[in-house]
Amino acid sequence: MTQKHIFRFTLFMLLSCLLILMWLIPVTGEYFNKFDRAVYYFLNGTLKDKNNWQMLWAVTNAHIFDLAEGVFVLVMLLFHMYTKSNLNNNVKPLGRFILFIVFIVISIIVNKIVVLFSLEFIDYHRQSPSLVLDGGIRLSEIITSFEFKDASKDCFPGDHAAILLCSTFYFFIYGNKKVGFVSCFVLLPLILPRLVVGAHWFTDCLIGSTFILINTFNIWINIPMIKDKIQKKLKP
Repeated sequence: MTQKHIFRFTLFMLLSCLLILMWLIPVTGEYFNKFDRAVYYFLNGTLKDKNNWQMLWAVTNAHIFDLAEGVFVLVMLLFHMYTKSNLNNNVKPLGRFILFIVFIVISIIVNKIVVLFSLEFIDYHRQSPSLVLDGGIRLSEIITSFEFKDASKDCFPGDHAAILLCSTFYFFIYGNKKVGFVSCFVLLPLILPRLVVGAHWFTDCLIGSTFILINTFNIWINIPMIKDKIQKKLKP
């Protein structure tokens, strides 16, 4: 790593830590907490006395729908692979596939580190709003014909949202602009199901997932042996 890479790596790390700090300290953290509660009650309140609407959000929180989301990401990846890319014009489709997978693997590793640190080192267990707040609609108590996720005893960070956010970011930065915009409208809305049923707080996605994205991109651009060497080997 050169001095430029070290400086940028440190800067990105400090910015991401500042984001977490703003969320944790009482002075600013209380505003995040109020916003969290407001978002939960607003989204969850839409479930009241609407059977078809309830079924929609139950289905989108089932494990089978997680596989469908993977299909959506794969479709976006295929568009990225076979359209002209902003920064990877000289990389063949298979190469673009490999670069994307490496980026997502880094995001998963960063996510696991965040989870390990929060649970094991600072013993931070954040329960989902469906388990903490009163007055909400617990969808699993209404729809019992199949299983789906509407609660979590350790909901931070939003790992599900982090993968969608990192995928969208990658397509937007490294793909054709049309692919980037389409991914924003296709992938980002898939974060909503967990929020509507109360399986995650909004800040699990806003703070936790953004922290993962920042540090994934930080590693990606500031450790040259990862992106640059892989891309060089993949060029024809």
